[in-house]
Amino acid sequence: MDPSTSAFLSTLIINSIFFVLFLILFSIFQPFNRSLYFPKTVTENPILAPKIPRRYLFGWIFDVWELKHDDFIQYSGPDGLIFLYFIKQNFYIFLIVTIFGVSVLLPLNVTDSNIVGGLNKTTISNVARGSLRLWAHSVFTFFFS
Repeated sequence: MDPSTSAFLSTLIINSIFFVLFLILFSIFQPFNRSLYFPKTVTENPILAPKIPRRYLFGWIFDVWELKHDDFIQYSGPDGLIFLYFIKQNFYIFLIVTIFGVSVLLPLNVTDSNIVGGLNKTTISNVARGSLRLWAHSVFTFFFS
């Protein structure tokens, strides 16, 4: 197996294990720490308290997807809403860049004639020195940075 492919696979496996482990730990301990994760739900006036999230494993994921902007302001205030908006915009920018990169740059890299193997075939290292295909990388770097 090519070193770049084996390095990618080992990193993917290790990070996937840690992701699942931390997701499970968060989902287990989060319901027991209301004062840390949901400080506005711990109030003397139940009318002002926001809805308490679901208590079952991974229930918080559904609560996040169903949350409306007004409810989010009630939970986290305007700063939390702006932060969520910022994360959402970054997701859309990343999605657009990924679509262009996969549809234009990946085929340019894979079909060039440089002799490299494994995952390096999908990178700019597979493009021959002095090739006109390098201009595509330059243009994408200019527009997406």
